[in-house]
Amino acid sequence: MAERFDLAVVGGGIVGLATARRYAEEYPDARIVLVEKERELAAHQSGRNSGVVHSGVSYRPGSRKARFTLSGRAELLAYVRSRGLATEALGKLIVARTERDLPDLDELARRAAANGVPGVRRLGPEGIRAREPEVVGVAALFVPSAAIVDFAEIARSFARDLEAAGHAIRRATPIDRIVPHGDEVHLIGASGAIELEARRAVACAGLGSDRLARRSGVRPAVRIVPFRGEFYEVRSRATPLVRGLVYAVPDPTLPFAEPHFTPDVRGRVWVGPNAVLALAREGYRRRSFRWKDAAEELADPALWRLLGRLGPRALREGWRSIDRSTYAADLARMVPALRRRDLGEARAGVRAQAVDDAGNLVDDFVWAETPGAVHLLNAPSPAATGAMAIARAIAERLPLPGRLRRPTEGGTFKPA
Repeated sequence: MAERFDLAVVGGGIVGLATARRYAEEYPDARIVLVEKERELAAHQSGRNSGVVHSGVSYRPGSRKARFTLSGRAELLAYVRSRGLATEALGKLIVARTERDLPDLDELARRAAANGVPGVRRLGPEGIRAREPEVVGVAALFVPSAAIVDFAEIARSFARDLEAAGHAIRRATPIDRIVPHGDEVHLIGASGAIELEARRAVACAGLGSDRLARRSGVRPAVRIVPFRGEFYEVRSRATPLVRGLVYAVPDPTLPFAEPHFTPDVRGRVWVGPNAVLALAREGYRRRSFRWKDAAEELADPALWRLLGRLGPRALREGWRSIDRSTYAADLARMVPALRRRDLGEARAGVRAQAVDDAGNLVDDFVWAETPGAVHLLNAPSPAATGAMAIARAIAERLPLPGRLRRPTEGGTFKPA
């Protein structure tokens, strides 16, 4: 017989782990299992990102992105400090490189004020040089609350909390679908056998979220289109070119593709990303290709509508991926002293970006429900920053029947 739990969470990234941990706090007598298809936790988006704890500057006021960022970042940073994990408050400079960027910079300032982001101030060229001597621009916003962490290490710390409290983590256990069965749900594996039984289930499946939802009976209004984002490590000669986080004002048509300079908690500096359509959902190399993924993408009219909207921008992103000199030249518009030879080792992540039927990028968190289960269908950046707030919202949405609930503000799991 399949093992039985009160709650099963599918997905061992930071959002799934935060969600399992939240339920464990609120329902201390529940039996909880987290299921991950890989042998390692945080193997995909949670372990392949820039490590930035966002402040909420760019998100539409009132959106889930804004709410989860503003409430989640404080909780996340308090957790990091309580566990002695690495973090540093570097601040972020968002730079308007030309006059054409100024309307978008003004909109960011408006959103920052509406979202209550503390301490944001506008700088002119002299103010930019005072904070970042090697950076040029016509104006900038300085966001003092931006910080850096290691999200993969936070995810692993969440896992240690769960296991120390007696809950289960099943690695290397792919789940094909979640189906209702009476008042419970069954988690079905790739072989068609029942892997687990649970009273309730939450799916935080990232790059596979839409497929798991469809196989579970959801008709999602979105599909995942994977975009590979490539980062280069700045060679040691050039790491002093920036002191903190330095971002270009994002292009609203493809807001996650504008380059930024990101120091990490190990003292390295990374630049990127671009945004290239990936022909494999877990394709971290330029030549990564998977027939099933590519065929599904290229047969979808929504993708072609999206590419039509992006137009030359899509071609430019592809060329920037191939030609490192073009990539370096774009970065040098903001940091003129940077040279192609300063771009060292490359790494990449794949962003699970939801796209709607009309070919629009979906710019907020999306979830759907089936009897006994919640599917998180779009969890882009700032999902890692807001993971603990997302977890709280999911627990509110899907209570566990037959278990006494104890509202908590994080007091159950004490630091070792």
